[in-house]
Amino acid sequence: MQENGVIVIGGGPAGMMAAARAAALGVQVCLLEKNDCLGKKMLITGGGRCNLTNDTDIQTVIANIPGNGKFVYSALHRFTPQDLRHFLLKLGVPTKVEDQGRVFPVSDRAGQVVQALEQYLRQQGVTVRYKSQVDGLLVKDRRCLGVQAGSHTFRAGAVVLATGGMSYPHTGSTGEGYAMARRWGHNITELFPAAVAVTCNDAWITERQVQGVSLSGVKIVLS
Repeated sequence: MQENGVIVIGGGPAGMMAAARAAALGVQVCLLEKNDCLGKKMLITGGGRCNLTNDTDIQTVIANIPGNGKFVYSALHRFTPQDLRHFLLKLGVPTKVEDQGRVFPVSDRAGQVVQALEQYLRQQGVTVRYKSQVDGLLVKDRRCLGVQAGSHTFRAGAVVLATGGMSYPHTGSTGEGYAMARRWGHNITELFPAAVAVTCNDAWITERQVQGVSLSGVKIVLS
């Protein structure tokens, strides 16, 4: 049994940032990642270039979030897109702004961002355990006391669930975090796909007749 101040489940960008921040505040942190590397989905974002954020103000970001974008206001107010760019620069990852305010690393390599965050975790003293599949949360009297990962029990004062969504399951995003949260009483709203691949059997798609063609002002209706 291992005792920790905080356990973070999931080694994507959210999990890495949460773990590093908690450790920077003096808490003993253990990050559990079921893959053999961190940031697996992050490596394929933006076509492998890593579209980090948008160089715009908070209100514009919120206005472009489908549904109730106001729920991210507090987080963005504490850590703005500009704060993220400054943070990455301190880690040795300069960024650039492209069309529509999209921000990428100057290197155009998502791997550089992941490596910088991994190094930052080590600098903050975070313990990272790879290939650690979490089977469930340890809960007593409605309080989360840790997690069970195979034959290993990890106890902690707090647990951060950062397992990602359900898109691109081959990267590890299989929705298991939703199941854990639902099991212990959290309400999970209906899930909808967004920013994911759409497959189609029409010949102009399967035969790649329009591959490389860029169009603006186009609306696609799926039925």
